[in-house]
Amino acid sequence: MIYYIKKISCLFIVSFLFLSALFIETNIALAQAKKTVPTDITANSMRYSDASQTVVFEGNVHVKRPDFDLKANKITVFFAKKDKKAKTENGDDQGLNMQMQAGALEKIVALGNVKITKDDKVGTANQGTYYAKTGVLTMEGNPVIKDGKNSSIGGEIIKFYINENRSEILGGVKASFSGPMKEQAVGKK
Repeated sequence: MIYYIKKISCLFIVSFLFLSALFIETNIALAQAKKTVPTDITANSMRYSDASQTVVFEGNVHVKRPDFDLKANKITVFFAKKDKKAKTENGDDQGLNMQMQAGALEKIVALGNVKITKDDKVGTANQGTYYAKTGVLTMEGNPVIKDGKNSSIGGEIIKFYINENRSEILGGVKASFSGPMKEQAVGKK
C-alpha cells in the first residue's frame, strides 16, 4: 500500500512540473528547463487514472508559481500511454511497476472560468489547452488578454505559439488601447 502511495505522490509531483511548463515564456522556459521552481496546486479533488493516463484536478483549482498564477474549475493533464511490458535498460521486465508510471506529456486542458495571471497581464477564457508536441496554447470561449488597466484584446480563439514567441487571434478580433493624448494649445490652429 505504501509503495502505491509513493508512486501516486511521484505522479502528482510530475504533473505539477508538466502543468508548470504550460505558462512559462519561451526564454524563461529554456533557462529553467533543468531547474525546479516551487509549484502549489490546490483543488477540491484530484484523481489519477492509469487506464486513461490522466491526472484530473477538479473544483476551485489554483496553480501558484513564482512566474504565474492559474485558476480554473478543472484541469486535466493527459500523458501518452506507455507500454506496460517495457524493459529497463538492463532488460528487466518491469511489469506492474510500469503501470504506475505516466508517459510523456501530451496536453493539458483547463476548463471553466480559466484565469491566467502573469505580472500585470491577465488572460481569461472558458477553456485553455496546451499541446506539448507543438508548444501551442489555445484559449477558447470568450478569450480576452488584458495588459494592465488600459489595454485588452480578444476574439473567438487566441493561440500562443510558445516555442516561436508569437501569437494570433482568430475571429471577431476586438482590441482596446489607450495612451496619452497630445494636448493642443487653446486658441492656436
